This record gives sequence, C-alpha cells and structure tokens, in this order.
Amino acid sequence: MLNYQISYNGVTVGPGTEIRINSLDGLRTMPELRTSDYARLKHHGAYSGVDVLEGRIITITMTVIATSAADFDAQVSALEAATVPLLTGALPMSYQLPGEVARRVNARARKRALLMDPTYNLNWAKVTLEFFCPDPRIYSDALHSGSGTVVNAGNFESRPVITVTGATTLANANDSGNSIVVGPSNVGGVPNPCVIDLQNRTVVDGGGANRFDVIQPATTWFVLVPGSNTISGGGMISWRDAWI
Repeated sequence: MLNYQISYNGVTVGPGTEIRINSLDGLRTMPELRTSDYARLKHHGAYSGVDVLEGRIITITMTVIATSAADFDAQVSALEAATVPLLTGALPMSYQLPGEVARRVNARARKRALLMDPTYNLNWAKVTLEFFCPDPRIYSDALHSGSGTVVNAGNFESRPVITVTGATTLANANDSGNSIVVGPSNVGGVPNPCVIDLQNRTVVDGGGANRFDVIQPATTWFVLVPGSNTISGGGMISWRDAWI
C-alpha cells in the first residue's frame, strides 16, 4: 500500500489511482467523549464520573479524474457499490500514512455526496464520503499471534481473541490481574478448541456454536494494555495493536 492510500470494500483511492484525496478528517482526531459527571449540589464543580469514547466519524473528500466517459462511470460506480449502507456490522478500512505501519479502522458508510457541476461533463467529480466506526479504535492492519508475553505497540487498550483447548484461568498480570475463568458447565465440558473474543464477549467452539456457558462467574474480563502484557493460563492469542 502506498502512502496516503485508503482501501475499503474493494476500492482503493489516493496516489496511484484515478481518485485523488483532497482532505481526510477523523483519523487523527479524538472521537467525542461520553461523560458521566454530575453536579455537586450547592457546591462548585462536579463529581467526576467515567469518560468513554463514542464511535469515530471519518470524512473523506476526493475528486474522481478519469480519461473517458466509460472510465469515469466505472470509477464512480465502484465508489457507489463500495459504499452501499450495511444493515449490520462494519468492514475494514485500511490506510497508510508516512512513517506508520499500515493501519485500519472498522467502518460503515453513512453518507455519499457527489456534486454534479460543470466539471462533471469533463469526467471530473467531487465526492464526499462519511463513515462511522462503532469501535473508535485504530488498529494495526497486521494481525499478530503468540502466547505468554505479547506486546500491544499502540497507545490504547486492545481486546484480543484467545483460543484455548481446555479448562483454564487466563490472566493478564499487566491489567490489574483481571482473569477469565474457563471450565465445564451443565451444558458440557470445555470444547477443543474454545475461541474467546474479548471485544465482542463471545465464546464459540470450533464449529462456531455458542459456548458462553463455559465462562465462569469469577471472570473479570481483561484487555491488552499498551506495551507488554504477560498472559498466564496458556492459549493462543491473536491481536492487533490499537490507537486512539
């Protein structure tokens, strides 16, 4: 991927393509915060609550510059197809900025505006796309895997997928000792493999069937903090570095 290129749902824009990026907002901007402070009655100030991030909004303005009417229509049609609204979920948007590893967000198209002005007849089109990322994190495009001590090279918590093969207690010594206790339930024993997704809080067996029943009440879900994380209890960890 070239510097300043962006790829989403089969379409790549930026250098080396016929679609020029004019401006990009939302990748290096912190998403809005959802706060829970509340007033100190009859006193100055407020009681401090918890601040959590809202979803991330990304706006891209671009210009399609084609060499023929047929090529122009093909470029615009590809953008339209790539940004058809999703009913659920999100798709990866990968991008490359100078000096960084390739990164991605998980986004869904929310707006597409194409201005038809006199330049439209010259096979030029000004386009604005808006995307919403329910998960505000920016991730490394590369998926890492390992066990034991793993490193989140970003600046924000990341939530991995961990695959275990039997009953165990998974703990992260670098996240206040929080742990995930996996054991048999009245439904059955721990499946082999047992895939635990810490972001979506799902647990499935090798066939994709729900086995959340094996998560024991003592569980306190952990994250991968920025930097080194020592995970005990075995299992194969798959993760992406995360930034805000």
